[in-house]
Amino acid sequence: MTSVKKALAPIPALLAITLAEWGGLQPVSASEYLETVVVTAQRDETALRDVTQSATVIDSEALKRINADHMHQLFQQASGTWVSRGSGQEHLTAIRSPVFTGAGACGAFQMSQDGVPLRAAGFCNVNQLFDSHYEAAQSVEVQRGPKSALYGSNALFGAIDIHLPRALAVTDTSVALDASSQDFYRLNVASPFAHSPEQGWLAMATITDNTDERESAGYQQQKISLNYQADGKRIQRNSSLQFTHLDQQTAGYIVGENAYKDDTLRLENPNPEAYRKSLAVRAYDHWQWRRNAIDWSVKPYFRYTDMEFLMHFVPWQPVEKNNQRSLGTQLQAEHAIAPTVVLRGGIDVEFTKAALSEIQYDEAPFAASRFPEGVHYDYSVTAQMGALYSGVEWQASERWLLNANLRGDYQRYDYQTHAAAGSGCEATVENCRFYRPADRDDSFNNVSIAAGARYLITPAHMFFTHMASGFRAPQATELYRLQQGQSVADLSSVKLNSVELGWRGSFAWLDYQTTLFYMEMSDGIFQNAERANVSGAKTEHQGVEYELTGRWLDRLTLQLAGSFASHEYSNNPALLGSGSNIQGNVIDTAPKAMHSAVLGWQVTPELHGSLDVSLMDDYFLDPENSSSYEGHSVSNLRASWSLSRGLTAKASLLNMFDQRYADRADIAFGEQRYFPGQSRHAMLSLIWRG
Repeated sequence: MTSVKKALAPIPALLAITLAEWGGLQPVSASEYLETVVVTAQRDETALRDVTQSATVIDSEALKRINADHMHQLFQQASGTWVSRGSGQEHLTAIRSPVFTGAGACGAFQMSQDGVPLRAAGFCNVNQLFDSHYEAAQSVEVQRGPKSALYGSNALFGAIDIHLPRALAVTDTSVALDASSQDFYRLNVASPFAHSPEQGWLAMATITDNTDERESAGYQQQKISLNYQADGKRIQRNSSLQFTHLDQQTAGYIVGENAYKDDTLRLENPNPEAYRKSLAVRAYDHWQWRRNAIDWSVKPYFRYTDMEFLMHFVPWQPVEKNNQRSLGTQLQAEHAIAPTVVLRGGIDVEFTKAALSEIQYDEAPFAASRFPEGVHYDYSVTAQMGALYSGVEWQASERWLLNANLRGDYQRYDYQTHAAAGSGCEATVENCRFYRPADRDDSFNNVSIAAGARYLITPAHMFFTHMASGFRAPQATELYRLQQGQSVADLSSVKLNSVELGWRGSFAWLDYQTTLFYMEMSDGIFQNAERANVSGAKTEHQGVEYELTGRWLDRLTLQLAGSFASHEYSNNPALLGSGSNIQGNVIDTAPKAMHSAVLGWQVTPELHGSLDVSLMDDYFLDPENSSSYEGHSVSNLRASWSLSRGLTAKASLLNMFDQRYADRADIAFGEQRYFPGQSRHAMLSLIWRG
């Protein structure tokens, strides 16, 4: 905890500066917090007071204040959550967990926009949040712990759902222009049109151009969302068409112990040839109506993604291309069978056609026969997912609310290789790095359950408890992108059991939520010493999370969020690169503590400001716990001025003390490597509404 103490040291001075000069969050009444709408908890709108599990809603005011240029800035507001920044718009995620890496790591989390997962079940991507239109979001929800009983696979450790505004909720056109001292430029536009009291359209667009401070790095990204809403007397309809395109010049890891502290190395790009191109299109049509005392909801959706990138993180640097097309439907019915009992049930169906290829165009820098030029993998997968789920909610008394959910999932993959099955090397080469399975099909059946209770101590204070089981089916890349002679990956679904106990409430001056949790994971998928994908890792996760918002004199606001957690191996999996017994060791890239603070002051009705500080504890870089990253603290200063009716100016000083830190650190191929954090820079914004 030494690094945390060091990181906490500047806080008194920062608070003094902020109290003297800045401020910025609007005061919130005590009742608003408990009435916050949470959608992800039960797949429909639920007040936070009736949610029986840990949840965070980052609302529109917080989103406007942060004005994030990367999604990692948003999730510092949610306890136990770390979305680490990579190059450009790349990222890795941790929700009540370590940062997972590897082919199927992204399967630990469900990432959605308006309730529709960004990627198909079994075909996640670790960077998939960059397909979301988070810049235009009305709110962002974070659910911690397994959510498989409601959402199935890819909701093992938690879920993130980004909600765009509904068309009728926006009545004014807005234009925002952002520019930073690091050559970051962004245009955000939102414009309603064809409005009537019952229906209307909303168009939203974000165009970004960024030249990174690192050499030969930056990105251009365009996002468009078109939303339609119709509120009829019998039927409510919300529809959306969403498009994102990314053209990125990627900066690779810098290598060497503490390289991120070197002012020359941190700006270099060892992989100037690296790039990523991504296109994503999504559409859904959500219908809701009531008939015979039953509330019905049906949401058919379509997804298309196409991505190409240089795999700069491995020395032989092949090019991967992947694409997906998927159709699905979410159907839910809700019926109150008694004044205090509500039944829910639904069906999820999804059909996916996906393809992936990996081609190496240049000779490998070592062992060229084991890493040959040419096609390593070229395959397609047709997948089907079907699920049935049901739930009950019982208001047992004025104080007690109980709920339970049960879900059964079926996932099937039909795989076909378009390159010769077997080794990707010449026949005489032993230990070829690439092996292509023969055509096959695989299926997985899983059942998940969840149960929760909420007890009102007073109308404004309550405790809750939640128990759940979660799973994730193996991802297609874990099953069919094999290495060194493994002809079949005989994998099981990863399992997670969880229990949590929490308190939530609101005083006139303070909103709070704190949660204790314990989780056990089994059948974790990993690469063993022979580079085979196998099941069998077991881990334990436990800790405490907190979120506090205090208000004083209707002008000062202090928000605190953080977690203390332990993530450990509970058995001794023979991990690739690990030659010792790691049972009881801390999992790598799993900080014991993460904290954030936001201090705000409404100086005048026209002037708002805030100071935020994020603290990251040290963490180990390898399973043997022999190397570590020391942790860091980063501070940002923000201010907002209302210049005239409809015109607002914002200024931010990011990393105000110019700290040298790493957004993420790990060890690969025997060397410490880092994504260096951004140096101090300023951001200016102009926002017009009218």
